[in-house]
Amino acid sequence: MTLVAPRDPRGVARALAAASATWPTCAELGATAHDVLPARYHHVRAAAVIGRGARDFDRAVEGLRTWRAHRVAGMTVLPAAAPVAAGATVLVTVGTPWISLAAPCRIVEVDEAPGRFGFAYATLPGHPERGEERFEVTIDASGDVVFSIRAFSTPATWYARAAGRFGTAAQQRATRGYLRALRAHVASAPDDPRTSARLALAMCRRPFSAPEALAFHALIAPALADAVEPLVAHAATGRVLDVGCGGGTLAARLAAAGAQVVGIDPSSAQMSLVARGRAVAGCRAAAEQLPFADAAFDAVIASCAWKHWDGPARGVEECLRVLRPGGRLAVVELDGACDAGTFAAFASTTRLPAVLRGPYVAVTMRTAVAAAPDLAGFEGVLRATGAEVLEARRVEGLPLLVGVVAARGPGD
Repeated sequence: MTLVAPRDPRGVARALAAASATWPTCAELGATAHDVLPARYHHVRAAAVIGRGARDFDRAVEGLRTWRAHRVAGMTVLPAAAPVAAGATVLVTVGTPWISLAAPCRIVEVDEAPGRFGFAYATLPGHPERGEERFEVTIDASGDVVFSIRAFSTPATWYARAAGRFGTAAQQRATRGYLRALRAHVASAPDDPRTSARLALAMCRRPFSAPEALAFHALIAPALADAVEPLVAHAATGRVLDVGCGGGTLAARLAAAGAQVVGIDPSSAQMSLVARGRAVAGCRAAAEQLPFADAAFDAVIASCAWKHWDGPARGVEECLRVLRPGGRLAVVELDGACDAGTFAAFASTTRLPAVLRGPYVAVTMRTAVAAAPDLAGFEGVLRATGAEVLEARRVEGLPLLVGVVAARGPGD
């Protein structure tokens, strides 16, 4: 019997050194690579589908390499960072952090090929059993990721023999635990960036509901208007179109400063708030199909509306279409490359209760910020119009981008 205290590095090192100087206690090394297991042993065969697709396969392989399958209640592999490499010696321990029964093992084979990864370890002196166990992950032609376990063993100690059926039951429980642990590891993978991007766009490219519009108007819009107004005020003179005006907070401020503002938004709930405010005129419409004649406005502004457009390039083209020669288009949008700290600093200026700011930052970073352009993409769309881009930059200290574009001349 080998006992170790997992929290005692020196004791663990001594046990590993002693085990490393020994040889496996079974003669049939590598036999778990075959379907037919050696006779005169107890056999274990188990398999389960734990995921689907290349991403889940890679996650499962990473889990095997880092001993995630062995994270079963009461079980630990020492050393914790042991490499899965042929010839490596490990202690599979069962017990508590203070005292555990250690089962020394030697990795005798690592099998890696396209669509397959696995390894086998054999028992060493001090292990209560004598035999070998193999852990293998494969991805089949249908895309299913399968985790399979094969083992053969026989008692090597008096207490293992005395355990009888209880020992067999414990082995079966451990096997089920391995399957559950690796399945859980695969399921806990960070979001696929492509899936996250699709989710972010789906969340943003729909009109606000009434509750969303009310909450945004009351809690977020004032702080956003404080940040955006200085960036667009120089351009917002004469007859101004606010594209994606929301509940009209910024539009009302520009109107109070003397501009004649018309607001549009695809959300009927947002336009109801505009009508209730009575500071500006407005109608429900989408940026990609503005219901106005060419050259109808002296200035066009769009504040944090870009990410909501089904086609940003088309939205910018429409904004330029309705702009008079000599006018300015000012676009402000979230910076898709901003970090959570910068966004959290902005969130602290909103009217959100302090307890809600953390969740607000976390959700917005995964949705609105994830759907927003970075500076290169933002500037690229503006320049692709052929109009003169007067400004395209990040706003210092804020999670925002700002771009200003001059109206095209006649015939452009």
